[in-house]
Amino acid sequence: MSAIELHFDARDPWIIEQKIFDLLKDFVQPSSTLSPATTVKAIDRLLPPNRRAEDQPEGGEEEDAEGFVEYLWIRFHDVARQIPHDSPAQERLAALVRELQQTTSQTPTIPMGSNETERRIWQDMPSFGWTLWEETDTMGPSSEEGRQPWRNINAYIARLTRDGSVNLIWYGIRALAAALEGQMTRAHEHTSRWEVESDFVPGPELDCYLAVAADWISICGPALFGTNPDISGGEGGPMWEGPPGLSSERWQFWKQRLEELSEQEKVEEQTRQLARDTRQKMTEIEQRAKTDT
Repeated sequence: MSAIELHFDARDPWIIEQKIFDLLKDFVQPSSTLSPATTVKAIDRLLPPNRRAEDQPEGGEEEDAEGFVEYLWIRFHDVARQIPHDSPAQERLAALVRELQQTTSQTPTIPMGSNETERRIWQDMPSFGWTLWEETDTMGPSSEEGRQPWRNINAYIARLTRDGSVNLIWYGIRALAAALEGQMTRAHEHTSRWEVESDFVPGPELDCYLAVAADWISICGPALFGTNPDISGGEGGPMWEGPPGLSSERWQFWKQRLEELSEQEKVEEQTRQLARDTRQKMTEIEQRAKTDT
């Protein structure tokens, strides 16, 4: 299997960030025999309180542990957006995050934030959420060059949610909502009045939105098939009139919209087939859930 090409875009990279990047790059290769535990130990040794003298940049001041953790996650997220959504390297990266989250550092806690609240390293995954938000906040399918990275990083988030490393199910809800719950559009170009656009608008953006939603169902579908109305960030598109979060009604609404999409003749056949396949996977998830109860 061919190697995964990864790039660290920095003119003058900080040596510790470069070490992190090199560890991740070596680990995620499909041909790599490195174990998650081995790479996690190497990462933990770079945490400032644990760092050996030979790993400390010559002539540089040691950064605080909080800053290191932030840089660490930024590198993880940047690598994730570069790995194709269906590559085995995605699974290796997810396994590495899972191993890290289950590891107790040589320095079990560090002070974080203005209040210097003690956070567990690595079980609490400090700074993971906000660094991911900053990474994804400006991403999306509106440009050709942005579509594959958007799909890649969503596949990464779905895997971490599936594995229980983090609970970011609201990203999945928003992915399904973006694809299937309509959009708000201006009534026409000379008005400020907005109206609900329920029709599927054929084109690359729709294709990408549906592909990302399908990945969430394929990777993390059982977690999305449930009842939890109290998910922060689980608000939906304008066509969904029910409560935010997860419910059987919303699940069935998604299936209905996938069926409608599959019948749109102006939409690319590949996207229509993906809508059919995703709806079928949702039905299979329902059936497995009934068998398990």
